[in-house]
Amino acid sequence: MARQDDERAMAEALSGIGANIPSAEDIVVQFVQGNPNASLEDIASLIQSTGADLGKVANTFGIPMAEAQRAFD
Repeated sequence: MARQDDERAMAEALSGIGANIPSAEDIVVQFVQGNPNASLEDIASLIQSTGADLGKVANTFGIPMAEAQRAFD
């Protein structure tokens, strides 16, 4: 039982780690909101470097996926 209790305590302790780390999509959205004149190249580069999901970012801004994909390509 002691091992299960230790594992449970460890899982609970680790569950809070990373809670305040923004997702890749949040990083891109915050960048776009903070830099309204950012170029499509800058945004695409950030999406690629962070590994953000293009569809989720596009959805956040209400951009159709086909249009977002054209801009990303």
